[in-house]
Amino acid sequence: MSLLEVRGLNAGYGPVRVLHDVSLEIERGSVVTVLGPNGTGKTTLLRALSGMLSGTRGEIVFDGTSLLGRKTERIASLGLSHVPQGRGTFPDLTVAENLAVGALLSPRGGASKADIARIYELFPPLARREKSQAGLLSGGEQQMLALARALLGKPKLMLLDEPSMGLAPLVVRQIFEVLRVVVAEEGLTCLLVEQNAQIALSMADYAYVLTVGEITAEGPASELAGDETIRKSYLAL
Repeated sequence: MSLLEVRGLNAGYGPVRVLHDVSLEIERGSVVTVLGPNGTGKTTLLRALSGMLSGTRGEIVFDGTSLLGRKTERIASLGLSHVPQGRGTFPDLTVAENLAVGALLSPRGGASKADIARIYELFPPLARREKSQAGLLSGGEQQMLALARALLGKPKLMLLDEPSMGLAPLVVRQIFEVLRVVVAEEGLTCLLVEQNAQIALSMADYAYVLTVGEITAEGPASELAGDETIRKSYLAL
């Protein structure tokens, strides 16, 4: 059985419906990416999965449990972690304090010394800034902190919303290399929303194209990357 199954999902903001009968599946241990132009509902999709939108209709089944109607904090406790656009760290807390908050969602309710050491191994800049307030970090360091905090929660599924946004190419490569390592070594399952189609498709196993709130194409990421129509019409490759 898939880790996440979405069927006929309709969601939006108040009377404005953004998603129209969206369906997708995510297998355990896989990386799935959702691509498409700006304003097509990608962020809305992640918010709906996280229980952040009222009036959502359809089916969302995560690890055998229906998420529809559940509060965001309850969904997070089930093992679904959401790293939103804009990093989402606590700016007044230090790096170490932000990590401690993230670890509260882990099955044992905290992080071991080995867990923290692993995070600092993956993200060396965070080790150097562990006593600094998150709001004083660079954009790249804040994105690293957001990912690190989510990872310490030991999620079954991580939702990543535009992790490359506003970052220098070198930082983007560093962040995606860490994600590749965690996926390969720890079997992390990811749903990735990303404007950088090339890097997203190079990392993903399967891809969906979302256009005006509807899934207009899907398939193995390698096939979509090589489809000339998809490349020109949706991905700007």
